[in-house]
Amino acid sequence: MYDRGTYTVNKGDDKAAAEAKLKKGVKEKSFSFILEGKKLKEGLLLRKHREEP
Repeated sequence: MYDRGTYTVNKGDDKAAAEAKLKKGVKEKSFSFILEGKKLKEGLLLRKHREEP
């Protein structure tokens, strides 16, 4: 699916703040963001699943 729009981590964040929060989340392997596209307008949470030893 193709879409155009923006994303943010929290409503009201500027681009630099959103990117910093996403980079931190990727490093921690868990982050959420809000899509503000023409087709998709929703929040998503991505989290790496831990495997038990």
